[in-house]
Amino acid sequence: MAEWKYLSLIIFSALGMCIILTLFFRPFKLVRKIAVCGLIGFLSLAVLNIFLRIWGMHVVINPFTVLMAGILKLPGIILLVICDYLFV
Repeated sequence: MAEWKYLSLIIFSALGMCIILTLFFRPFKLVRKIAVCGLIGFLSLAVLNIFLRIWGMHVVINPFTVLMAGILKLPGIILLVICDYLFV
């Protein structure tokens, strides 16, 4: 009977460790995703500013615009260009 207790203890310990590790590493996954979106947004806005310089325009690079361009990708970049053209 003691073998079943040890076996159940091992199984529940393994499940507990899986739950704890999942809860521990999930925030790091979100931070990594935000960092990648920020990098993509920064690079796309930098390249966009090079091309917009021809027409005398530029999009301001700050954390809001970088994350907007990184998360929304092309629609976000188009929205930023339209807002820059209309409101600045």
